[in-house]
Amino acid sequence: MRKLLFLFFTITSVLFAQNVVENKVLKLAQKEQIDGNKTNIEEAKKEQLKQEVLRQEELKKEQQKKEKLYAYSEELKDLEEQISKEKVWMKSYASYLTSLEVRESLVKIRKRIKYLKRKKKSLSEIDELSGLTSKEKILASEIDKLKEKGSAPFSTLLTPPSIEDIPTVSNPFDIFTGISRIKTLDIDFNNYIQRKEDLDELIHLITRSLKVYKNRASLEIEKKFDKEILQKEKQLEIFQTAIDTIEVTLKVYQKRLEITEINIKKGVKEQIYRLVKIGIVIFIVLFIF
Repeated sequence: MRKLLFLFFTITSVLFAQNVVENKVLKLAQKEQIDGNKTNIEEAKKEQLKQEVLRQEELKKEQQKKEKLYAYSEELKDLEEQISKEKVWMKSYASYLTSLEVRESLVKIRKRIKYLKRKKKSLSEIDELSGLTSKEKILASEIDKLKEKGSAPFSTLLTPPSIEDIPTVSNPFDIFTGISRIKTLDIDFNNYIQRKEDLDELIHLITRSLKVYKNRASLEIEKKFDKEILQKEKQLEIFQTAIDTIEVTLKVYQKRLEITEINIKKGVKEQIYRLVKIGIVIFIVLFIF
């Protein structure tokens, strides 16, 4: 009987101890699960906060991009308005572009005419040939009317004022003619200098606008402004060639002008001296009489 009781108590103790251990393990597992859930929640909150920060940064960047694009557009608008004020040079440039377009059209028309003349023509092609021949004459006439002839643009603007019809100061009556001619030459020279300064300013404006176009293009994924950039680069290249030409021409023109004015002033000085001598003789004769 004692053995049975001892065995009962032993089994009961073991079962109780096992139950206690299981309860502790269960509580520990529950605690770990709760801690894990808290950690997951905290990580989820951190990730959500991180995503929100990134979203706000993207919105901020997008807003800054829009503001920059707007600022670039306004700056370009202002620059183009200033460029359009350089009417003399821009009108000449527009005339040059028109001349190129007309010449290209004329080349195509002449190729077509040449082709039609070589082949056996239908009635529609005969009519086409007649129309193209008339159009060729019109375009050829228009090219002749354009001021900027030849392949070089700005030929009229780059050519300095003529230093011709220089008066020979051979008598006192030519003094005023010589002085008037010097004034005219100085005015022409100053106008040519002003023409160069206007071109310098125009090149500065075009350079700025090209830079703004490139800055604006750098903000766009799509290549929306490649055409405008290419046009500006060609425009700048043409005007840069013009300023190089006018700078060289100005030096030569200035030297010729200096020599011309020295010769005129020399003649004026001689005639003034001669006039003084005549005046002295007349004074002496009057004094004697």
